[in-house]
Amino acid sequence: MKISRGHFVMAIACAGLLMAALAWWLFSRVGADGSIRPHHRTASSDTHRSPSGRLDPAEETMTAEQREKLLVDRMVLELQQRYAKTISQIGTQASLLTVKRQIMAMFPEDGAAKFLQILKRAFPQYADQVMATLEKLERYQRWLADNEGSLAKMASYDRKAALWEKQRDLFGEDADEIWSGEVLAAEARTAVMQDTMAELGASYDKSIEEKLDAYQDALRQTYENTPDAHILNERFMLAKAFFSLESVQEELKAMPPEYRQSKMNQVRREMGFSEEEIDKMQLVDEARDQQWETGLKYSQEREMAISRYDGDELQDRLKALREKYFGEDAGTIELEEEEGFFRFERQRIYGRN
Repeated sequence: MKISRGHFVMAIACAGLLMAALAWWLFSRVGADGSIRPHHRTASSDTHRSPSGRLDPAEETMTAEQREKLLVDRMVLELQQRYAKTISQIGTQASLLTVKRQIMAMFPEDGAAKFLQILKRAFPQYADQVMATLEKLERYQRWLADNEGSLAKMASYDRKAALWEKQRDLFGEDADEIWSGEVLAAEARTAVMQDTMAELGASYDKSIEEKLDAYQDALRQTYENTPDAHILNERFMLAKAFFSLESVQEELKAMPPEYRQSKMNQVRREMGFSEEEIDKMQLVDEARDQQWETGLKYSQEREMAISRYDGDELQDRLKALREKYFGEDAGTIELEEEEGFFRFERQRIYGRN
């Protein structure tokens, strides 16, 4: 399977689409201890924090349940302060998708329920309406993911028309309000990077170094000083996206193993990874190399067995092969094959799998 520019687009879209600056402002202030870091003086911050910024002694003695309740109370208050005047507008409601995802990340076990609880407390009259809006937005993003391949192949004009048609289908005239302002700008930034990735993916006449320079320049020009600027800090995601470029993969595949590893380390270094991180990722790369070497040997013997045997004898031989090559993981490989998934028939993508 070829790595389409859509893979990068969806990674960026999931991270940046509908990124409201106010939502980021709120949740970037929530500390691991459930406190909210001061941004300006409010009654809540004055009540709960000392001048040094530490939790008051009363909070330090709280149980986990009490801190969670305090955190929820503060989220409710902050949401009311930031959105109360415009919550009736569908554009504001749409921006809460980012808030929902932040809350789900903060509460992995019951994030969806926690978001609904906070929403009902903050805006009881609009909670159902907000949930309906977000459900449509999530349907839209699932549609984007399902159609990323066909969308990536379209010309810019045709792609915009297809997106607009789907937006209107889900939201009617409300689409005008949702896909305007910053949201529209976010989608424009995504489109810019989509075109950049397509161009770089087909740039077989440029070296990896030249493509990396162009890639990083495009990222900076597209995202610096925007609400999506956080994407520039997503080094692991950005590195994977770069390695996924078809032209980059072709060049890496043509290199001797040791030189390839050195080149991948160089790319990561240029992208701002520390030497410690690079060393750790090299260990991961080496483990993947070993897994693929083992997997290809297994696949060859598996094909030979299939060509020579059948019935119970074939099953016995396949079981023996899986145990020979994968040991304790043989059962996992068997389940995958029963479901029609053969992991070593996938495309090898250096730097990703």
